[in-house]
Amino acid sequence: MLEATTILETAIQSRAVLVTCGCGRSARYWAPGLWWWFHRCGWNDEFGQALARFRCRSCSERAGHRIRPQRIEVVREGPGEILLPEPEPRAWKRALSRFR
Repeated sequence: MLEATTILETAIQSRAVLVTCGCGRSARYWAPGLWWWFHRCGWNDEFGQALARFRCRSCSERAGHRIRPQRIEVVREGPGEILLPEPEPRAWKRALSRFR
């Protein structure tokens, strides 16, 4: 299987998304919920563009402005530590049919 380049592709593979800051802190998101969040907000879910939607909370509080993470990647582990609401079944089926 090809390496995922979007959050939707990651969700279809039932994987998680790991976002890592330069300070070493990271957060793991379960991809279907993360895709649904991006879809509802109308944001681009390509990894390069999606990275701009995240921030490191502790670095941002220290610096006084938003600090963006440095890396986003697909991880094989199951559901992430940050669980977002699951996609609505109708929207999820529509996304799957567009993908195929």
